[in-house]
Order: sequence, then C-alpha cells, then structure tokens
Amino acid sequence: MAGSRLAGIRSFFEPRSVAVVGVSDDREKLSSIIYANMLANRRKGLLRAPVYPVNPAHDMVGSRRCYRGFSSLPETPELVVIAVPASKALQVVRDSARAGAKAAVLITGGFAETGRRELEREVLEAARGSGMRLLGPNTIGLLDTFSGVDSLFLRPTKVLPTGRKIVSLLKPLRGGVVVITQSGHLGEIVSEELTACGVGLRALIGTGNQVDVSAEDIVGYFADDERCKVIAVYLEGVRDGRRFMEMAARAARSKPVVAFKMGKTRAGARAALTHTASLVGDYDVYRVAFRQSGVIETRSLQELLDYCVSLSLLKPARGRRLLISTNAGGVGAVAADEAESEGLKVEPLGRAARAVRARSDGTGIASGAALGNPLDLTATVSTEFFVDATAAALSSGRFDLAVVLPTHQTPAIGPDISERMAKALLASGRPACVSVMGRSPLAQMVHLEFLRRGIPSFPTPERAVRAVAVLPAYSEARSRAAAPSAPSGKDRLGFLKGEAQMFPAQAVEKVMAAYGIPVPRSALLEGEGDLAEAGGLDYPVACKLASLGLVHKTDAGGVILNVRNARELAASAARLRGLASRLRVPFGGILVQEMAPEGVELLVGSTRDPVFGPTIVFGTGGKYAEVMRDYALAIAPVSISGARDLISRTKARSLLGGYRGGPRVDLTQLAAIVSRFSRILAENPSIEQIEANPLIASASGLAAVDVRAMATRR
Repeated sequence: MAGSRLAGIRSFFEPRSVAVVGVSDDREKLSSIIYANMLANRRKGLLRAPVYPVNPAHDMVGSRRCYRGFSSLPETPELVVIAVPASKALQVVRDSARAGAKAAVLITGGFAETGRRELEREVLEAARGSGMRLLGPNTIGLLDTFSGVDSLFLRPTKVLPTGRKIVSLLKPLRGGVVVITQSGHLGEIVSEELTACGVGLRALIGTGNQVDVSAEDIVGYFADDERCKVIAVYLEGVRDGRRFMEMAARAARSKPVVAFKMGKTRAGARAALTHTASLVGDYDVYRVAFRQSGVIETRSLQELLDYCVSLSLLKPARGRRLLISTNAGGVGAVAADEAESEGLKVEPLGRAARAVRARSDGTGIASGAALGNPLDLTATVSTEFFVDATAAALSSGRFDLAVVLPTHQTPAIGPDISERMAKALLASGRPACVSVMGRSPLAQMVHLEFLRRGIPSFPTPERAVRAVAVLPAYSEARSRAAAPSAPSGKDRLGFLKGEAQMFPAQAVEKVMAAYGIPVPRSALLEGEGDLAEAGGLDYPVACKLASLGLVHKTDAGGVILNVRNARELAASAARLRGLASRLRVPFGGILVQEMAPEGVELLVGSTRDPVFGPTIVFGTGGKYAEVMRDYALAIAPVSISGARDLISRTKARSLLGGYRGGPRVDLTQLAAIVSRFSRILAENPSIEQIEANPLIASASGLAAVDVRAMATRR
C-alpha cells in the first residue's frame, strides 16, 4: 500500500482490540448502541477483537466490567470509538493518543460544522502528536461486514406505540460494494437499497468533517482490497483534489469507482481576469477530474444505486452494441431512445434475424412481430418463444449487451418468465438488465426472482438502459484512468518574481518563448519618439494599448487593427495615448504586432483551481468566447495525447479541417502547443491565470495574438 497518508487506515477495519468511550446503562446513548452492536458481532464470531467499554463514571455496564480509563484496560486498544459530548471529546482524543491507540472514530458532532473550527483544529493536533489516525468528527462511523467492526449507532428495530417491534433497518448483506459518504444518513440509505436488491456490502464509511482521514484515503485503502468489487462515493467536496485523482485512478484500474457529487450549482469565486476564469465553474473541474481519473460520475443518487447493482452483478461488456428484446413496442421505443442518448449502438438484427426465425420452428413467429431492434415480439408471444428468440439473437455474435422488457401482464407470459429468461441470459454470456414494470404482487415476484438469479431488474426501461450502459462506460474509464503530475512548488522561470497583479507584455512574451508558443513579431513603443522601434516589422500591424489597468482592451477601444504604414502607426499611437489619459489607466506603452494571417480563432487558457490546482481549457476563442461557451477542460498538465482528446471534445475541432474552404490546421502542432501551454501553471506557481485568446490557427501555422497573465497573490 503506497503513501504515508494510508498508514494506519487498516486499524479502523481490522483492529486487534477496540475501546468504546462513553458507554453507560442508558441503552439509548450512541456509545451504548455502538457497544451493543460490537458485542453482538463478537457473540456471532464475526468480530474477533475484544471490545472494552470505557467511562470514568462507571465500574459496571449491565453485567460487564466498565473501565474508568485506558490505563486500566487489559491491553492498549488499537481502535477507539468516541461518542461523548463535544466538550469532553478533545480530552478523550488526547487520552487515546497518549495510550497508544492507532486509530479513533470521533462520532461526536459540534465542531467546524457549527463554527467551532478551533476546537476541531485542537482535536487534529492531539491525534497527530502520536500519529493516531482520526475518522470524523461528526460521522456515522464505519461498518466492515467481514471483520465485524460496527460503529454505526443505528438500531435494527423500533417499537411501535402498540409495543410491537418493527424492522427499521435492513441488515446489510456481505458482499463487494464499499460505500464512502460524507452524509451518514445517505450512506445508510444506499446500504439498505443495495440489500433490497440482493447486493452485498463490503464496508460503509462516513467520513464526516474529514479533519484527518478523508474520502481519498478510504478510496486508496480499498484500491488494493480483493474483497472490494465496486467503490461508491457520495461527495460534497474533497480536501486534496490531486490526491483524490491519484487514489481514484489506482482503484479504477482494477474495479469501478462510482461518484455522486453534490453542490453542482455553486458558482466559483475566482477573479474573472480571463475568459477562461469566467467559463469554468467549480463543478466543471470536478467533472473533468472524475473523467481523467477513471471515475464514473452519476447524475443522481438513484443512478449511483443502479450502477452499483449492475456493476456488482454483471460481467464487463466488450462493446456498446445493444439488443433490446420486448413483447411491448412502446417500452421498446422508450428504451431505444434512452440507449441512443447513452451512446449505445441500437443496430438492426442483420443475420441475427435468421437465427430468430430458425429458433421459431414449431412455435411460429407471432403475427406482426417486428424482427428488428428493438426486437418487438408483440403481446401474443409466449414465454417459450420470448426466451428462445432473445437467446437466438444474443447467440448471433452481433450484440455485446441486452435489455429485456418482459411485460408479464400479457396472457401468454407465465409467472416463470424470470426463471427461464434469467437462465437464457446467463447462458448467453452477455451482460443484461431487465425492466419489470407494475406494482402488482406478480410484478414484485418477477422482479425479485430476476435479482435472486443475478440479473439486475429495474422498474423503468430508462433505468435498465442506463444500468447496462455503465458497463462499457467503465471499460472506457478504466483505460484512461490516470492522475496528472504534481505541480511544482517553485517557478521554473526565474524572471517571474515580484510582479504586480498582471504581468506586463514583455514578461508574457518571455513566458511564451520559454514554452515554444508562437507569437507575432512585436515591438513596445513606450515614448512618443519610439516609432522607429517598429521599423523592423512588416505591415499591416496591430496596435494595442499596454496598460495593467485595462483588462479587456477591445471593449474599451484599446486595439486598432490593420495599420498599413508608418503614418497610420503614428496616428494610432497618438489615439491610444489619448485613450489611456481619458480612461485614467496607467500607460505602459503601445504594443505593435504584425497581423497574423486569417484563420480560426481559438482559446487556450489555464486557471488555478483551489482544490485540484492548475487546469487547462481549449475551445472557440475571440470576443464571443463566453457567449459561445464551446470549450473542453482538463486538469493540467496534459500530454499530447491528452491535448488531442481536449481538442476533439469541442465544436471548434470541426472548423480545423478545412470546413467550408477554411484553413486545414496541423492538429499535431496544435496538440503540442496545447500540451506545452498546460505546463505553464503546473511549473510556475507565481502565475495564477494565463490565457491566449485568440490563438489564431491558419494553414501557415499558429499564433498567440493576445496573451494575458495574472500573478498569484502571495
């Protein structure tokens, strides 16, 4: 297991001994519930570690001895579970660390989430002093279905006013799904839903405030766990974005990592110096971080559950060719529409139609059956032929996946449809999901029988399609799972030191030269008598007012294009000096540039995200960049291959191949430039934002016509 951050995580899941602090005779106290759950697992032989109750006010808890402190315990507890008031929690954490505990779960709330950040900081310092790892505070705790560690404070039953007990919590099945959540309640709901679908849990972990142990730590720990088959993460945010990507990419190479991100709509708080900063929001960065590291993002909590079910029960898919088989045309059409939107290929049966007809000998094809895809066998089809026709189509080799929509209400479909269809689907070797619609007892029976036989079943065609589509999505995600290299802690370019908020044109040009980004030849005219400085340039030229106080020069009239000779140059320079005076902005000179050839206006830019660090954006440029919003984003730096992927995900890509007589742009050169540009922020922490807009792409090459950069505030 790599990395010092993962040290000690094992102690949460496989401790040699456990102490629960705060236990008393009050059975409704959280600590007492936790202790009772642990004891129950000891009696079952599931938890091997001894469990000790600790409370300075008690010598006995029920018929068992209670210990007044850690010094009186028979052994040093490897894991301590703390469920005491916040006012007492700090001292208990200190005592746990001094006693030599390796890990502590701090269930208690009332820390940073209520504004008490200083108390939370003190708790962290107390744990770090001895190297003890701390989960929480403000957490539901954790459950390991294999080791028996259970610090969840949930009772499986409640008592009704009549006195009758009722089940309030479905007991998790033992299985392969790890659920990591920043919301304890949502984690418990996911666990229950998986149990209802017959899918087992490997572990459930509530990370709480993540003062020490974080979601990325848990992902990294289970990346190497052979019992773990799927990792599901509910995220409100991560503490260290780059490390999350590193751990997620490690895990995704061997098992699916599925994430549901909350907080999608909060606007970023970046200063919008560049179009790039205005375009990119916080959630955009999370999405590309998921994509690059091989994480499958879900759009809803329901989708997270459905993906866990199908990824747990089904084999990986070889491709995206989908068979839809049904005895009701309407639901088949719904499934086909959803499949297209999910990027699945709903292709004609082709030679599979002959296999279906051959299988029909002696049974007859239902009148009006459409031997297409969807394979609509109509409401008169029998169970036998429905199963045989579906099996025949899958055996043709034309399909990688299947969605089966058995409308069990029709007269010729028997209640054994689930048993017979499940056997055929499993025998085909092709992963398949079904949709069983309806709320009748028979519908429930058919649905549960499919699940019992290992075929994911869903109440709507759309959910069945999305659940099967995640299989090829994971194959693709696994192939690209990678984490970007860590940003540098010091500048590669030594001349960047001591700059103001915006870098002057000369410094920006030196940055471009250092990274091999072509710019037009230029000269800076700082005084009225400097016109001769532009004598070596070829006309026509562009004149730009250089001023650190003027961000969007074009909007203010600070750019004059197609200046054709020295006389026009002198007039343009005078006009721009007057503009600076009227606007009362600092005058930094007149930047005179040779005009670039006509071409496609592109944008390439970088900003520094507070969670994930440097990012790179590529897209359609020019003054309408924010209106067009045609861009692709990645966590920087990216390789040339990564830059090609970035370019391919924009509409601008279609303009670069000679569209309607336009220029044919050298995409290899463009990808190399984007890749080099992506390294600028990663290698120079003194730069906060940098953007080339437009980067003009023409048949003769590329030129960064207007580049601006902002220094990092120290």
